[in-house]
Amino acid sequence: MLGISPLLGNTPKELSGGQQQRVALGRAIVREPDAFLMDEPLSNLDAKLRSGMRTELQELQYDLGVTTVYVTHDQTEAMAMGDRIAVMNDGHLQQVGTAEEVYRSPVNEFVADFIGSPSINLLTGTVENGSLNGPGGFTHALDDPTAVEGHDEVRVGIRPEDVRLVGKSTGENGENGDDNGGEGNEATVTVLEPMGNENFLYMEMGEVPLTARIASSLRPTAGESVRFSFDERALYLFDPDSGAALKTKTDSTTETDFGTAGTRRDPGDERSDDGDTVRAGASE
Repeated sequence: MLGISPLLGNTPKELSGGQQQRVALGRAIVREPDAFLMDEPLSNLDAKLRSGMRTELQELQYDLGVTTVYVTHDQTEAMAMGDRIAVMNDGHLQQVGTAEEVYRSPVNEFVADFIGSPSINLLTGTVENGSLNGPGGFTHALDDPTAVEGHDEVRVGIRPEDVRLVGKSTGENGENGDDNGGEGNEATVTVLEPMGNENFLYMEMGEVPLTARIASSLRPTAGESVRFSFDERALYLFDPDSGAALKTKTDSTTETDFGTAGTRRDPGDERSDDGDTVRAGASE
């Protein structure tokens, strides 16, 4: 199961980090516990090994059918491994939900900022006659100003994948590069990071940093002024004092039909005991 049979004659110092982790898991498994508690088990591994062990742990948990409480500061691990995620801050539970729930519908700004990579773009905006105004000339007329009623100021959040380049940048229509003249807001490019299948674009709007995930065919240069827009349904709004969410994502998600369209596999569907959930706790 763990692939450590050839290692049984080795001393601990002869084992790699991943092999030591497998041995530790084996010692826990033979006790047949009702639940596993893993406290940042992958934190000392290199990136490639950590990714491989993450997959192995998920397969192992599914095979054993034992509830696992997994503590991590790495939100990628929490999102990838947790059937339910508990987000904590300074010892206080902020939110419990599926990966999609905490990502799309965070209860407050802390959760929105903690979950997601690259992190959500955040700025402070004033509310005037149903419009949002912020640093660097940012402005957006709300189609539905209900969420900001009674507020003179709000925190505005836009996830990098929801930032769409318009105007000066070129690209295929619908892929972050429509040529729409003066639409949207203006920002200055600081860095472009090619990721192969996509690019991470870092910009500044006034003194506010912005990040966008754009098509790999789009390559704005440092110092270039670009215009960006976004769908209001993807906009997040938070109370500036309490951080509570006033509005979260309302755009629809596309389901893919694999028998359980658009859902994460729930190990509990095939079990009669309580070993149906990996709980990943993320904290800061």
